[in-house]
Amino acid sequence: MTNQVKPPKSADFVRALGYPLQLVALHPATGRVEVRHASDALSLDEATRHMLKLNADGLNVYYEVNPGATGRRSKAADITHLRAVVGDADSSAERSVQDCFAAAAALPLPPTFTLTTGGGVQVIYLLDKILPTTSEDAETYEAVGRAISDFIRGDAVFDLPRIMRLPGLINWPNAKKQAAGREPIKAKVLAVSGKRYAMAELAQAFVNTATARPKVAPASMNADLSGGMATIPWFSNLSADDQNACLAEMLKLPHVLALADTSDGSREPNWRTVMAACARSGAPEAYVICREWAQTSSRFDPRDFDARYRSFCHD
Repeated sequence: MTNQVKPPKSADFVRALGYPLQLVALHPATGRVEVRHASDALSLDEATRHMLKLNADGLNVYYEVNPGATGRRSKAADITHLRAVVGDADSSAERSVQDCFAAAAALPLPPTFTLTTGGGVQVIYLLDKILPTTSEDAETYEAVGRAISDFIRGDAVFDLPRIMRLPGLINWPNAKKQAAGREPIKAKVLAVSGKRYAMAELAQAFVNTATARPKVAPASMNADLSGGMATIPWFSNLSADDQNACLAEMLKLPHVLALADTSDGSREPNWRTVMAACARSGAPEAYVICREWAQTSSRFDPRDFDARYRSFCHD
């Protein structure tokens, strides 16, 4: 009889996180929030059973990556210890789920856990020991998280009070994602390496490597910033000043300006299409011009913008 490899269990994932652990349930439509704190196996069992009921009622269930508050959502000031560094890459009209998996598989170090969420992939690097949240370690933590985001072209999930999706439960898409074709699907543990890492090891592999990675600007650009791959050699033949002026004028077009406030889940084109086009245009002032365009949105987040923009600068 052929030996079959058993799929990783979600319970193993939860046990590996350790205590204390907070589970957070959020309703994608109403914004309803419920938090359960677990300090041992018994309280975790009770919290898990409660969250299973909420998940069946349409709430998404998450875990707080790092220990912090008790019985309420943690804020940055609440985080007392660092447990894991994470990454999250979502699919879009520009990028398939398979592309997300490929990006995770190419990371310099194998994640402790790799999750499939239905709309993308999440990676979790558990630390070899839970660290007190000193300012130095918090700074390194964020740098590693930013680098992971760059490597996988992922979301900005490197904040200390970050919540991530709990595997084994249904991922209920919000209305916008449903309109884009997303359906409810169970998040699952895809792979387990069993490895845990020292913070210094992660910094060496991600931050130093990312710094050394060459950044290039391909000599092509989306002609209409709509997601096509049209090559326009005339742009690279312009003078530096004319490239800047041309890019700035393109971003003033009404339909392009409107893209600054579209979400990741919207159909192509969306705001990342414009960022990618700017980052790869070769215009010397592309970063400044693109940032001014992005700031027209009420959703503008400077840290998230910088992380995204740098990821598109990588060849």
